[in-house]
Amino acid sequence: MPIREPGSGSHRAAVALLVAVFSGAVALAAVLSPSKGGEGTGTSASVRREAGSSHQSAPGFSGSEACRACHEEQYGAWAASTHGTAGGPATPETVIAPFEGPPIRFADAVVRPVTDPEGRYVFVVERPARPPLRYVVSGVIGRGHMVGGGTQGFISRFADGTERFLPFDYSAEGDLWFCNTAFVAGFWVPGADRARLRADAGWQPITNEMRLAECGDWPPTRILGTNRRFANCQNCHGSQIDVEYLPEMGRYNTRLATLRINCESCHGPGQDHVEKARSGSLAASSVLGLPVLDTLDTDASLQVCFQCHALKRALADPPAGTAEDYSLGLPVIGDSPYLPDGRVRTFGYQQTHRSSACYLSGSMTCTDCHDPHSQGYRDPFGAPLNGRYDDGQCTACHASKAADPQAHTFHPPGSAGARCVSCHMPYLQHPELTDAVPYARSDHTIPIPRPGFDEGVGLESACAMCHRERSPMELARQVSEWWGEIKPYRPSVTALVAATAPGTGDAQRDGALAAAAALGNRYGLTKLMAIDAWVRGQARLDNSSPDLGDPDPFVPDPPGAPGPTPGLNDAPGRSLALLGEDDDEDVRAVAAAALHVVRGGNPDVRSLLDGWLRGAPDPAGFRARWAEALSQWAAVAARVRGPDAALIFLQRAAEVRPASPEALVGLASGLAATGETEQSVRMYGEALRHSPGHPVALVNLGLGLEALGREAEAQGVYERAIRARPTEALAHFNLGNARFRRADFQGAAEAYRAAVGADPGLSRAHFYLAVSLVNTGRVIEALPALYTALEFAPGDKEILEVIRRVEAALPNRPGSG
Repeated sequence: MPIREPGSGSHRAAVALLVAVFSGAVALAAVLSPSKGGEGTGTSASVRREAGSSHQSAPGFSGSEACRACHEEQYGAWAASTHGTAGGPATPETVIAPFEGPPIRFADAVVRPVTDPEGRYVFVVERPARPPLRYVVSGVIGRGHMVGGGTQGFISRFADGTERFLPFDYSAEGDLWFCNTAFVAGFWVPGADRARLRADAGWQPITNEMRLAECGDWPPTRILGTNRRFANCQNCHGSQIDVEYLPEMGRYNTRLATLRINCESCHGPGQDHVEKARSGSLAASSVLGLPVLDTLDTDASLQVCFQCHALKRALADPPAGTAEDYSLGLPVIGDSPYLPDGRVRTFGYQQTHRSSACYLSGSMTCTDCHDPHSQGYRDPFGAPLNGRYDDGQCTACHASKAADPQAHTFHPPGSAGARCVSCHMPYLQHPELTDAVPYARSDHTIPIPRPGFDEGVGLESACAMCHRERSPMELARQVSEWWGEIKPYRPSVTALVAATAPGTGDAQRDGALAAAAALGNRYGLTKLMAIDAWVRGQARLDNSSPDLGDPDPFVPDPPGAPGPTPGLNDAPGRSLALLGEDDDEDVRAVAAAALHVVRGGNPDVRSLLDGWLRGAPDPAGFRARWAEALSQWAAVAARVRGPDAALIFLQRAAEVRPASPEALVGLASGLAATGETEQSVRMYGEALRHSPGHPVALVNLGLGLEALGREAEAQGVYERAIRARPTEALAHFNLGNARFRRADFQGAAEAYRAAVGADPGLSRAHFYLAVSLVNTGRVIEALPALYTALEFAPGDKEILEVIRRVEAALPNRPGSG
């Protein structure tokens, strides 16, 4: 969302206004007490947990304790498991981080993890010349369980009713405090321009050379639960989490059953089942009230675990008490989290199992190896194993390898190199996080080690993990000597490797698309990656494309061939037509999006797309996935080629969902970015026709009206946005700007104070709050706001100049100069 400054002169206009009031500043300083200096920043000096999130079962749910009476054995196994101890309230039993230990020191802040007299766990944030901030820990996430890098995070209850993650995480294996330096916020988050503050260097240990604002969760932005207005944890770090905005109260309400992963997270709502059991009618009923998970087929079983153990994208905010509607395939679109063979390229979870031969050519599920209640290890027949390194997980199916293990492994029995998982499920540090903080996860693609190739795609081969003294080429020769020619990749993976190589051409991308279209069921990730590579090639969104400078984002016709686009009459068209009939809903929707955006002007394509939509089992869900794919390609286009290239994707998304406020706001924002202000204003109006209180549409409509010179109307729209959602920071900010331009500095200060109260990371709101305070004679109150403005805009010359002038006007202030 754009952030408009009070005047076209940036901070310079504000500096000029400051000069006009400095004549009375020294006299004013003599009568103001320095003790008031902590007020007026717009940030609370004490952020305390309220009565707390309501820990109660959602409608239809009964909670794990209700299961215990009949399922004592399963309950006991679960209660001691990593799911049963995944999180909870902050207590001596749950907190593993060193509270009351040494302070966490940043370059510009000191954070003290302490326990207060009431026994609460608190982070006290101390910054120069400002009152301390206190964040009371309302819950812990994680207990350092994970082999390869266990961590613990912390959440705190905020005044707007959200539970937010704090930027101070603890690594159990590294015994260090760290934070994520990547910008965690998304499109819908206020102040997305702050991404420039972040080092984007993954997870980094906190040191006294790191600024607090380099942490992606500072100020705390990411919430517990799913709400697309915020960066969020997608309901994975707890059970039955619901985040609902309450218009009548002007705030959010966060409800959750527990921060553990309870029985109903996997089994579904159990209240009906429990009531039947308690009344004695369960045995006589043909409906148990719960699905029998043991009887699920492979994909349905995996889906239960992939609710959390996978990259996913929420398609909408879940209504209160309902399950989250999400897509497992859409994270692939416009991004490249996985390598062509399905392994993690940037960051991912156990969803990579969908690319393993054990799934593609077999029927392996998560519970073939992991006991669902204890999370202990077992073989595919349910027999318990002695731990994560027990070969019984593999030899139960690959019995020939058990007869003479050394003949297969070429390593002595009992050695690390003789273990199946050492070679086929090595622990890999996720590249996006860097190597600074331990976070290695077992490779669930269950690959064959390929020294040389693995290093070529940015991974360390399993062989190199033990034999670091040998080069990849030496290891490759050893592999060849022992095992002969390594089993080749599937043709579809080989084609995808070629299609995603630097400098690749259309022929390779067409080939990958054709190879993907020829695949059977279960190859959804490969198909999605092939479609994504083809669209990005057509739109020239690959930074390595030789014709990146071509002003036309598409090449609609074959070279030298006049007439309309080929539609469905060439290899890519036929491939996409096949993929549009796939069993995987994500594949169908993304194939539709690809045809729509690249060849949507062709009548045959239009007819085919209309048929797909009419025949979809869930037309609304199909449209949502289709439009979301287009929106994600739009984001890539804007980043790589600029806003003009993104516009066609946004237009197509609005075609697919003409009544969706999100799609209409996206198109309106795209029009505004390309200078089509009047059209964007009309489109924001259309979005508001479908959702009258949509806060983003209202704020951006106001900006558009301002650009058209209709400032009085814009101010009314900002006030309307605040009535619709009092927590909307940018509505307050832009209302403050409107008042500032009219020299209503008192009113501006009130609005800016509300803006930074809702989003403390808005540097310019802090700055203009300070300017407004100075212009109303409250000079001493301005300094904390100026220091906070500088925190989020380090090195800003205008802010530094104003700080110098204010400090010079208050020569007796302790610490001035």
